[in-house]
Amino acid sequence: MTSGHLPPPRTRFHTPAQERFHFGLRTIPGFTEHSMDFGPVVVSADEVDVFWSYSDQSAERTASPMTARWDGLPAGIHNQVDGYVLQDRFLPAVKVVWEGGRAEGLDLNDAQRVVSDRYEALGDRVVRTPDDPVDLDSLAARAAGFPGRVVAVEAVWDGDAVHDWFVLLLAILDDPCDEAHLATVYRGAAVRLLVGAEDHRHPSAVVAADAGRALAAHLSVPFHFASPEVPDDEAPRWRAP
Repeated sequence: MTSGHLPPPRTRFHTPAQERFHFGLRTIPGFTEHSMDFGPVVVSADEVDVFWSYSDQSAERTASPMTARWDGLPAGIHNQVDGYVLQDRFLPAVKVVWEGGRAEGLDLNDAQRVVSDRYEALGDRVVRTPDDPVDLDSLAARAAGFPGRVVAVEAVWDGDAVHDWFVLLLAILDDPCDEAHLATVYRGAAVRLLVGAEDHRHPSAVVAADAGRALAAHLSVPFHFASPEVPDDEAPRWRAP
């Protein structure tokens, strides 16, 4: 998949440091071809595929209450799920719901909807995962701490079944020749930063482009964003002249 409105079927890794599966509201280290480990729960690759298939439905589905599904789960599972939700740990909460309800026919799609309902029910009590800062001072401070000299700033598309499309801001280093993560710009964070602004482009693209250009100008290096108009995780990457 090269472009469109839905995320790619698998996150593509951009650097060894980013070799992780972007799923849930936190990255999950240790993903392999066969499984990934969330502590007490292991998800097989086949099960992950089911999660990914849910993304194909998410753009069109409307919110549907899953009250009966939730009420049918034991009180102990209620407590565990709400504990995860209050910590903004979406994927572990989905796993607990699915494992607790699959014997009664609850599938992964239903589990995700149940947990989404719990987020709505718990509202402001949820301690949200902080957004990555994209102000110039914060990005410049991060860039100054990298082991190599920054020779370019790049924005690239990525996506997963929870966040849909988002943009990674990367610093391209010369020695060692590598990439370093500056910020991940999710749609929700971008929308909050763009309150009142009108732009036809994806909000993450707008914020990442503005922040990337500002940092590149500050560092007197090029800024590269191959596909600012349309999400495309296979757009050409920056190459040194």
